[in-house]
Amino acid sequence: MPDLISHAASAFILKNCFAQLSLLRRKYFTVVLFGVVMPDLISRSALIFSPQWFASAQFFHTPIACFFQTVIISGCFKANQRIMVFYALSLGWILHQVF
Repeated sequence: MPDLISHAASAFILKNCFAQLSLLRRKYFTVVLFGVVMPDLISRSALIFSPQWFASAQFFHTPIACFFQTVIISGCFKANQRIMVFYALSLGWILHQVF
């Protein structure tokens, strides 16, 4: 839990430092927040629900898997929103990996 809170805090810090970016405005900031916690969603939830798959689920915490998850998730949005959702999710998980 503290891990997710600190990653979410990093997104808010980024938002306060770069408020002029369109990705960090209200419409896409929730997507950035989802991108910040996205690497932990599968990898950490496997520890809770299925501990024997924890080592395999750690793949979803890597940048390669995050990229493919971003492509899949952004493909579920409308055509005119896909690129911004892709950028917002990517900004989120890159911030997660850097933080």
